[in-house]
Amino acid sequence: MALSHVVSFYPFTASAFSTLQDTIEAKIFPALIDLLESNTERQSFLDVLHKLEKWKFLPTAEEWVHLREVRNYLTHDYPDQPELMAKHINRAVESSKELLLYWSFLKEKIEKIREFS
Repeated sequence: MALSHVVSFYPFTASAFSTLQDTIEAKIFPALIDLLESNTERQSFLDVLHKLEKWKFLPTAEEWVHLREVRNYLTHDYPDQPELMAKHINRAVESSKELLLYWSFLKEKIEKIREFS
């Protein structure tokens, strides 16, 4: 792939991956915690992940931390480091499969909750 293609593909990949990951983390996870738990005290992010794992809404907290790290790498700009940019794109492409599978799983779990509500 030519460098110009990598450079133009990078913002698209970074944006799509980050948007889905951010939406799940910032909107859906807190909504699930509010729905499933009566304790409304502020919790650390890792506490939230461990609760979602315990309730079977997340395979493992570590997997989500990995997806968050991928997102963090994508949000940094590397215009003078095409090899590093390509490395992060490759990680995002590989992790996108995992993120999309998780999103499908999560939507099904949420639909089941809505059916019983």
